[in-house]
This record gives sequence, C-alpha cells and structure tokens, in this order.
Amino acid sequence: MVHAILSDVDLTGANLTYANLTGAYLTRTVRMLLPPGATWSSSTRWPAEVASIVAEQSDEVSPGVHRVRGGPAPDRSGSVRV
Repeated sequence: MVHAILSDVDLTGANLTYANLTGAYLTRTVRMLLPPGATWSSSTRWPAEVASIVAEQSDEVSPGVHRVRGGPAPDRSGSVRV
C-alpha cells in the first residue's frame, strides 16, 4: 500500500497488520483500527481519531520511518525472503 490513497473508505474488518503504509493517505477513512506492526513514514496521513495514538504507539525504525508496536509475531517458519 505504499502511497495508497484510501480517503473516504470504510475499513470495517480490514486487517492492516504489518501493512506497509509508507506515504499512504488515510484521512477521512472510517472505522480504522490501530494497525499493529504496520510501517509508516512522516508523509503518511492518518485519520484524525487515530493519528496521535499511532504516533504514541510507534517506534522509529529508520530515519522518518516508523513501525506500530504490537501484533502477533510474524510467521518465520516459511521460506526466507531475500
């Protein structure tokens, strides 16, 4: 979802766990839950009701790139991706 534009979208039931939301435009989405493990950047635009929560619940993983804490551990039992 890099640079995705999801304005005016109802995200009921959407699973954005570990999604790459770098540069995504998510303002005016409705029913968006905190996406655990999602990666986002300073250019990502969040809905007003979750913006401060996302910032508080994230860690910077590289300059200008953040990851939301929480969520299930990623499945590492499969093939190794290079």
